[in-house]
Formats: sequence, C-alpha cells, structure tokens
Amino acid sequence: MTTLFSILFTAVFSAALTLGAAWWVFKNYFLEDFEKALDEKVEEVGAKLEARVREGVRLGVIDGVAQLPTTEVLNKTTENVVRTGQTLVEQGLGSILGPRKKP
Repeated sequence: MTTLFSILFTAVFSAALTLGAAWWVFKNYFLEDFEKALDEKVEEVGAKLEARVREGVRLGVIDGVAQLPTTEVLNKTTENVVRTGQTLVEQGLGSILGPRKKP
C-alpha cells in the first residue's frame, strides 16, 4: 500500500510541477506576444465588421427610400419627425425652465 501511495504521489507531484513550469514559460515568454496577436486580430475583424455593417445600413436606407410610394409619404413623415422633435424640445426646455406662461 505504501508503494502504491508513493507512486501516485510522485505522479501527481510530477504532473503539477510540469504544469507549473509550462505555465511559467507561457506566461513569461508567450503571453505578451499572444495578447498582441489577439489584439491585432480583433482590430482586423472589427474593421471588417464595421465596413460590412456600414454598407448594410447604407443599402438598407437606399432600399427604404427607393420603396417609398410617393413624395407625399416622405413629406408627411418629415412633418411628423419635425413635430415630434419640436415636442421633445419643448418638453425638455419646460422641465429645465419651468412651465410655459401663456400670454
């Protein structure tokens, strides 16, 4: 029984020592280069993704505008957007300056 325990203890200790040494080598020699390579890859993928999203949004807006039935719809939409923006500004100023006094 003592021999079996000695063999198991030696195996576990050897594995732990090997893993510790491998981690130390990785951390001190390879981790910095790995992080730099990973950052470069993330930047590259981010740039590609940004270009694809930008192109997709541009095409979506072009398709959306091209599918408008008439200029009347565009005019009414513009009026609604202006009216909504005006309401938002009035409410924002009202909360800052207080209620509007009517003449």
